[in-house]
Amino acid sequence: MVVEKKYKAMIFRRNMRQYEMASGNWHDYFDEDPEEEIGRYVKGFSEEDLLVVLPRISWAYADWMEKELKADMVGLFMTVDTLRTPDHGTRTNAFQNVIYKNYLECEKAGLPRPPWCAPATQEDFDQFEAEFSIKIEPITSKYS
Repeated sequence: MVVEKKYKAMIFRRNMRQYEMASGNWHDYFDEDPEEEIGRYVKGFSEEDLLVVLPRISWAYADWMEKELKADMVGLFMTVDTLRTPDHGTRTNAFQNVIYKNYLECEKAGLPRPPWCAPATQEDFDQFEAEFSIKIEPITSKYS
């Protein structure tokens, strides 16, 4: 199992639905199913190992953010685990939604995306904003 490693972390209420980015031309780069659920160990707020199961595309995006945008994935998962309450749903939902929110923020800021990841649509922004009653703002230049 892989332990992941700076996303902005924000937990959302009512996040029983998991959001994920579209796979675009995934199969030009990978043989695996982007929706296959993959378990990985991440560090929790007490630095204990937590098993988190997410779609392969979410892990691939998190890996890409860590490598290309120097995102601190360990810090993200620890922060999400610290802030999460039962009202936020499962850890899996919380982690999935934070990864997706960061994807939308990067999209809105015009930051690069992985070549296998489809661009976010206005519908993607609208659905997420409506679900969580938040406005997706461009992520700050700390990643650029």
